[in-house]
Formats: sequence, C-alpha cells, structure tokens
Amino acid sequence: MPTVKIYNLDKLNINRSDERGWIVSIAEFATKKGYKIKNIHTGSISPGKIRGNHLHRKQKEWVFIFGGKGIFSWKEGGKNKKQTLNLKDHFLFEVEPRCPHAIKNIDSHDIYVCAFTNQKYNPKNPDRILAEII
Repeated sequence: MPTVKIYNLDKLNINRSDERGWIVSIAEFATKKGYKIKNIHTGSISPGKIRGNHLHRKQKEWVFIFGGKGIFSWKEGGKNKKQTLNLKDHFLFEVEPRCPHAIKNIDSHDIYVCAFTNQKYNPKNPDRILAEII
C-alpha cells in the first residue's frame, strides 16, 4: 500500500482557470472519502529552505504546493521518493500516518503550501516526529 498518493488536479477536472488565473478545490478529496477536515494551514517556504522533515503518528495530511518550483519528498518502503513541482503544476499529495515527508523550495522566490489534516492541531501534543529525509 503506498504511503503517498499523488493527484494531478488538472486531470481530475477540479482545476479551473480563466484570464484571472486558476483556482482548485483541494479539500474535495478528503470530504469525498469521508474524512472530516479538522485543521487547515498555509505557509510560505523561502528559497532553498525546507518544511516538514517529519511524520505524523495518527493524522492523515493532504499537501498542496504552489507558486514555484519545489520538491515533495517522502519515504516509502524504506526508499526515498520525490516529485518535482513546477510553477504550473497542481498536485495534491495524500500522506498516510507514519510517512516521513518534506518540501524543499528550489526556486529563487517564496513558494507556498496549503495543507489540511483529519485531526485538530494540539500545540501541547502536535503529533509530529522529526524524520529528516531532505
């Protein structure tokens, strides 16, 4: 069983674009599968920097990276895997619990991440274990 599923949102017909730009409905996958979204977080990643390098013991996480070039990395079956992202890519990563994952910005400007989980964030017990893969 894969620990990360990758959805190309452009091919799934939930990405719409016009002269103003693009928009995607990224939470549809979680709710269609019966998951309740308990936390949504967005952030930036500076050039050359990494977010993640961790795993979650209990929560499933969906990750959407946009705005530039990046690398989404994860460990599956004892092997490091990666998906390179370009400016026009619209991939949603579904990350199973206990799967180490990280995002690296390989662009010359900030890139962005929007992620959501099926569990509430608890700052006293964040369900996050460091697991460096990049």
